[in-house]
Amino acid sequence: VAEPLRAMVMGAPLEDARHLAQRYDRIRQEAEAQATEVARRQAKARESQGHPDILTKLESAEAKLQDLKANMTTLGKEAASALSSVEDQQQKLTLERLISMVESERAYHQRVLQILDQLEGEMVSERQRIEAPTTPSSNADNMPPPPSYEEANGVFASHMHDTSTDSMGYFLGEVLFPYHGVTDVELSLTAGEYVVVRKV
Repeated sequence: VAEPLRAMVMGAPLEDARHLAQRYDRIRQEAEAQATEVARRQAKARESQGHPDILTKLESAEAKLQDLKANMTTLGKEAASALSSVEDQQQKLTLERLISMVESERAYHQRVLQILDQLEGEMVSERQRIEAPTTPSSNADNMPPPPSYEEANGVFASHMHDTSTDSMGYFLGEVLFPYHGVTDVELSLTAGEYVVVRKV
């Protein structure tokens, strides 16, 4: 607000108004001095009982006083108009700058309020996340399923078997313990071998 007003104080319009006011003040002082001179000459003219030379000087002094009064009136009007114009301009500029400053302050505080609202929302969400109880179901979902009958008994079915074979009741099994056949029709098995077993 101060910078435009400072520029206006140093600007041409206000300087012109100041010069007019100063000229008006000088002419006013001259008119006051001339009025004193006219009063003195009027008294002298009365004492001289109509001396031509004194009357001529009196008329000249009165004419000069009238000119000074006319100039003083003209300059007074011009100075008053110039000062009034500068004052109106200063008030208008001051109001515009104040409005601009208020709008800037309002925009700043609105932005700060928006940031605070966003921060409050994030803090509330974080507090709710921290205070939320942990559900037991989440732990149960992470537990592995119970083993199958074959896994519990040491027999692992192959995941590479054929679908048609599986539908007929066959599965591939791994030998965990060695077995020696007693008769010729019994197989001898070694641990680690694989055999095809048919379900009956």
